[in-house]
Amino acid sequence: MSGRLTLLALFSVLIIADMFGVNLSFGAGLSLKNLVLYILLIVIITRNARLGIKQEAEIRRILITFVILVGYAVASWAFASLGGSIANYDKWVSGYLLKSQLLDHLIFFYVFYSMVTNTEDAMFVIKGVILLVIAGNIITIMDAFNMPDLGIIVQREDGRVSGPLGEANQYAAFLVLFIPAILARLVSSKGVRRLLVSGGLLLSVAVLFLTASRGAVVGIAVGSIISIWYLRRLLSTKKVLQVAIGVSIVFVIGLGIAVTKYGDTLEERFVTRTSAADINTVSSSRYDIWKGAMDKQIEQPASFITGFGWNSFKQIFPLATHNTYLAYLFFIGIPGLLIYLLLVYRILNLVRRGIACSAGDVRNILVGFLFGFSALLVAIFFVNLYAPWLFIWAYVGLVARVSTEQIRKARDVPSAVAAKA
Repeated sequence: MSGRLTLLALFSVLIIADMFGVNLSFGAGLSLKNLVLYILLIVIITRNARLGIKQEAEIRRILITFVILVGYAVASWAFASLGGSIANYDKWVSGYLLKSQLLDHLIFFYVFYSMVTNTEDAMFVIKGVILLVIAGNIITIMDAFNMPDLGIIVQREDGRVSGPLGEANQYAAFLVLFIPAILARLVSSKGVRRLLVSGGLLLSVAVLFLTASRGAVVGIAVGSIISIWYLRRLLSTKKVLQVAIGVSIVFVIGLGIAVTKYGDTLEERFVTRTSAADINTVSSSRYDIWKGAMDKQIEQPASFITGFGWNSFKQIFPLATHNTYLAYLFFIGIPGLLIYLLLVYRILNLVRRGIACSAGDVRNILVGFLFGFSALLVAIFFVNLYAPWLFIWAYVGLVARVSTEQIRKARDVPSAVAAKA
């Protein structure tokens, strides 16, 4: 089986397993997912050593930053394990979560980047992934509207719909990453395929509203503005306006679909809560959580450098931080948060350079990713992600391959012209 088919098969199995709640674990720290992942990693390392393959400079910088982030997190964990931050720190559970929530992300990124060795293979897998996301949203719509009732998708007590990857806010953040990617496929499609992708985009937007996640909606709005500014020299103003009008229409129709059955839930979330006078009601109690976290760090100023250790927040407060950046600050301090932000910047910079060197379908996919990734980075200000991160980093790895290949080809063109001269 080729590398691209292996990755697509792995991605499919993971999504289907999560959708149906299948437990692929063999025990603590070992699962079918990890087993396949580590086998692929060993194959890649062996192949690269045998063939003398070296990483492109752009990807080396991302990998080095990622490794430094993991290393700093391990150092913070070790310090906390020795009693340096909080009493009764659960070092074994926290160490396992550090591996699964950070180290495995690095491995997923590297495996998906390395298993595909050219633009064509990476694009094949990316398109397959987008189809899987659309399929998941179709199933979500069918289940949410009981057409028929599949019993797969969970509806929360407050009426909000969760997606194939679980909890509503997390799936909404995952969706804002892929909705621009689906739009990119729509722009590049023709005929019947365009009609089918249009339906997939519309249903995906409807699912976004079914989650009733205000943070995700803010993410896709603010993320789009950030992306337009970041790519201002690479995008046509006329094209941006045309797409913005089309997307606005799709969002209005998608909202209309969601309102037909979940109008009361959407009104309560987007109107009643948002217009409330109390900041805690507006923020769904996030204000108190964030204030409590900052007060705790102020009590122990050294924590701004060392952090309290990975997974420490739930050991002090019986809650999640509901803010990914706050989690990094609390877990591994300001240096760890800055390293994470540097990692994010290097990914965005790589993709922007890839966009500048590409055209056609490839360019559309890269632009769609950058818009989606920017939206995700805004959305995670309001939520912690768990299961979605593995799929996100796999997608980032594929896009990184496309970007590095486009940059390499652009570098090779002047060299070839100079050689002929």
